[in-house]
Amino acid sequence: IAEAAIKAERFITSFARTLQENKKDLSDFFLESWMYSAAIGVVNQCDAWADAASIEPPAMASLNAAKAELLDLARSQLDKIGIRRGYLPCIHPFSMSLPLASNIEPPENPPSEPVDARISSPDLIEALRGRDEFDRLYITTTNRCIQTYNSCNRRRFALRLHATLAAVDNCRQRYPSAHAVFASLPGHYLAQRWSSLEGLVLSKSMGCYPALNRPRDKEWVNQAVAFLRAFVIESGNQDVKIEDSREPSFASMFGEQKKDFVLELVRGIGELTSLENDHVALAHPAFSLRVDTDKARIAETEDGSLIDLTIVNLLPVEVTTNSISVILAGGDEELHFSSPETVILSRGQTSLSLSCPTPCSGLFNVESSSIRVGKVIFQYTSSTASQKAQKQEKESKKSNQRSQVVRIPHDPDAFDVQLSFPDNVSLDATPHLMFSIHTGRNHVAEGTVRLRNLTNEVVFDIGQANTCQDTRADGIQFTEDCILLRDVPPGTVFRIDVPYSGVLVSVEYMTSASNGVRRRFTRLRQVSTALPLAVNVQDYFRGTKSESCFYYNNFQLIEPETLVLKLQYRPLKEEIESRVTDAIKMVDEQHPDMIVDKALTWSTLVEQLESGNRWQELLRPRGSSAFRQDVIAEFSTRFSVEEIGQVSAGLSKVIEVLQRQAGPRADGTGRCRTLAIPVDLPAVNILNAAHLTIPAASTKAVFSGQPMEAVLSISTSFHWGSRPSPGNGYLLRFDIDSDATGNWLISGQRRGEYLAKARFQPVHDQAAPLTHAIPKDQTTYETKVTLVPLRDGALLLPKVIVAPFSDDVEGHDGIEPSCETHQVHAAQRINVLPRSARSTYIITLA
Repeated sequence: IAEAAIKAERFITSFARTLQENKKDLSDFFLESWMYSAAIGVVNQCDAWADAASIEPPAMASLNAAKAELLDLARSQLDKIGIRRGYLPCIHPFSMSLPLASNIEPPENPPSEPVDARISSPDLIEALRGRDEFDRLYITTTNRCIQTYNSCNRRRFALRLHATLAAVDNCRQRYPSAHAVFASLPGHYLAQRWSSLEGLVLSKSMGCYPALNRPRDKEWVNQAVAFLRAFVIESGNQDVKIEDSREPSFASMFGEQKKDFVLELVRGIGELTSLENDHVALAHPAFSLRVDTDKARIAETEDGSLIDLTIVNLLPVEVTTNSISVILAGGDEELHFSSPETVILSRGQTSLSLSCPTPCSGLFNVESSSIRVGKVIFQYTSSTASQKAQKQEKESKKSNQRSQVVRIPHDPDAFDVQLSFPDNVSLDATPHLMFSIHTGRNHVAEGTVRLRNLTNEVVFDIGQANTCQDTRADGIQFTEDCILLRDVPPGTVFRIDVPYSGVLVSVEYMTSASNGVRRRFTRLRQVSTALPLAVNVQDYFRGTKSESCFYYNNFQLIEPETLVLKLQYRPLKEEIESRVTDAIKMVDEQHPDMIVDKALTWSTLVEQLESGNRWQELLRPRGSSAFRQDVIAEFSTRFSVEEIGQVSAGLSKVIEVLQRQAGPRADGTGRCRTLAIPVDLPAVNILNAAHLTIPAASTKAVFSGQPMEAVLSISTSFHWGSRPSPGNGYLLRFDIDSDATGNWLISGQRRGEYLAKARFQPVHDQAAPLTHAIPKDQTTYETKVTLVPLRDGALLLPKVIVAPFSDDVEGHDGIEPSCETHQVHAAQRINVLPRSARSTYIITLA
């Protein structure tokens, strides 16, 4: 059955071409009537056969597709008849049924001749009696065609016919019904990627607003933005494809009026201010934005920076924008670059500069960009960068979707805040940080600085903060939660002591020349709570004296006052930055036009000198040549060939000054920091001095295996005790260790105990009449042992181990006293000779 329907459709269209060639011999509407009747007759016959037969679903789908083509052919004949009779206007979508070469215009007065004398179809005869009868037949046939298209899953053709019915309602001034259908169709066309029909129904829906006396609302804005999207996409597609008669272009829909229609929409969007909320259009293809270079420019005369932007307007009209902005994100800051209040975007490319009043430097990613037109914001993010929706530009679109990085140079004359260690650090005092405020070029009329801790573990006592002695105190005020600035002239530096940790610094200020612009920025400054250097201390107790050794690197030691060790130092980073600043300043004073970009020169030199040990190259006579070449190579990627000559000359001059001043400062300039370390008084409860002496070794030769009498003396002192010794003293145990090498054989009392008691002696204090007693320095215990050297050579004497007796410790509050033993004989060696021997051997002689 499906094959019969397909062949019938081919026969009707081919035979109609034959009749068209002899149309002059035919009566009016005969050709259209014959094609309509033939198509409807084939569909009715197929329905009768299908009802009488059992057809599988795949075959039924093929049959319905063939029937839908025949019904669409019959409907197109009604378009032709309706246009020629004046029932339908000769506009899209009705004009799509006309031949491409035809130019049919509806007659001013329909013919008065009876229609039944020229055609025989009862349906057409009834339809041609009047417009209402024609509408009934047209709507019935179209609905029947829509149902048949839907039954074979040809939704795109069914949607096109829904738009046709809405166009009929629009022509009959049934605007509510037409608007409802037109407004519901764009979502279906968007899913089907049918931009041409999407734009058509959107334009028809918006055209109903004046007839309905309906104000432009949020729905109208959505439709206008969607229409512009479809318009740009379809305009791009027309450049690379051959138009299909079933997918009309916007040119065929609007003709020469499309530019006026787009201009009216753009003006309507810009003038619409009644919406409560902004409408955000993401990645709209009407515009594309691109930052021209990867380096921003300093504003020079005020704080902030500038970036150059290129905007491509793909609409056929110019667009007046309210604002254009770009957001750069990096580190702890988000920068907002914006344009003047009104910018006119001409058709094609427009170049302009955006400014940001926030002083900041470093590497930033282009996070997003936006164009505001009235209440509509065309927004573009780094992941949805807008480009023309053209198939041949897919590669360029992918490249533009990559996140763009912009470098903002450091502005040494801008308002800035810095956190660092204070100049003087004392470990036994309340911790502070050095908070520096630099006004730079600005005369600060008013400003507010707030400190916030990231972990909420540190409380800032800003009310108790104070300025350092070398800075001015007027123009600044400390409150409980912030620092206030009032009428501070340019070039002022405040250095303030406050508690420290990793903190967020929020600054808001207004300069006298800013015309009411308040600048705000936030800095995340990390200040380590660790010491700027590591100091190790080791104590050696010798009787009533104690030797303390301090280990540190690359710092000058100042004589300790009482029990405080003071170190003077300066971080290498601060020294490099100071010297680079001085060198650039000196060259600029002598040759004002030699340095092209001071900020970039400063940041590049500091970065190069801080990497590794590059700063040491300046100390060598020939070391600066390699350093100079590396810095110039870094600059060559950022300047043109014409500029690199002047840049190289300026860099060479600055490096020459740095090398000349690379050694220590002769005048001692440069602010050094001071670190004060309180040293606790060392303490030990029991201090022993063990001494093994061999009297015979000093007068006689010693042989291996020879027993020698030795005297062990242990002197015990309580001089360094942190607590008073008990009245009954300490029971100590000694042990003579023969060591693991087996050099000595020990005979006698190798291990034993003795009681060590403090003996007091009276001391008279001249300031007080009372007489008190202090422990005597030491008591001595002696015993004799016999040592036998087991081998010859220079042998060290055995080690003596002394410790409090564990049972005795439990009787003194259960706290074991600290005990150390010093080997007086630790460096003494005994020269042991090998023992000579005589043996008798009998040799048998042959």
